[in-house]
Amino acid sequence: MCVTEADALLNMMKKIIAGEAPENYDRFYQAHKDVFNMTAVKADYERMKQWYGHVTFENLKELQTMVVADFLKKDLLRADRAPTKRELLQVRLDKVEELLPADYELPEDFSHQCAKFRRYISWDGDILVINYNDYGRFMCHNLTRLSLYDLVSLFEFDILLSLIHQDMRQMAAAELRQEPKRESRSEPTAVADFGLLVCKPEKAALVTRRLHELMEGKTRPKDVLMPVRAAMDAGALRRPTWPEFCSEFGRDRLRCKSSLSNYTQPDIAPYQGSAFDEMVKEFRNLIL
Repeated sequence: MCVTEADALLNMMKKIIAGEAPENYDRFYQAHKDVFNMTAVKADYERMKQWYGHVTFENLKELQTMVVADFLKKDLLRADRAPTKRELLQVRLDKVEELLPADYELPEDFSHQCAKFRRYISWDGDILVINYNDYGRFMCHNLTRLSLYDLVSLFEFDILLSLIHQDMRQMAAAELRQEPKRESRSEPTAVADFGLLVCKPEKAALVTRRLHELMEGKTRPKDVLMPVRAAMDAGALRRPTWPEFCSEFGRDRLRCKSSLSNYTQPDIAPYQGSAFDEMVKEFRNLIL
């Protein structure tokens, strides 16, 4: 960290400790992150990629997981409140361990660290997305408990993730451009009527129309697929395959197959909250 970066952080700390809390935590956080020189972090990232030789999308998922695990092992979220039992039950440690090296050692409280970390993130397919408003709020409210080293680590972690995600998106876009040629050889051109996935045939048109309505205007994969998952959880819809989804909603709705796979996987719960619960209830009523 250079002198300019250290001065910027110290000035930020003085202002907030003096009671000058920002109006918008997201903009506040981004403004201070922009002060950082990314050269050193970029060099670290390039060294990490050299471990793999030819880097694949799966390698980047593994690297993303290891970067998060390294971050959590620093215990930077120690100032956050203890997780509830409900939050701990939502942690899928087995999924994390699948993507880490076999000899990677996790601390005893790693599940607790993961539960805290989940408060500040969401998922866009395979890409972990930081909620910068909450992340910035945590930083501001806990400044007196964080060292200068801690603050630097919070920024560097975010920058490193951004570099990984940049490569992940480029690879996903390249895969999407190649998919039509590949699928034309391996998948049938005619796909069964999407309405056949609806558990009650007489309600097929009603359920399908409502899915279209709820997807309208949505762009993030998580938002696009929320109605599909709600219909599945309501018992109104069977899990669609990639060709089945594309036959009804178009190939341009999602950037890659993995989004559909992740958000409709029965053994995980990617959606929480009243908005999703209401959507599930609506689909249950539709098939009555």
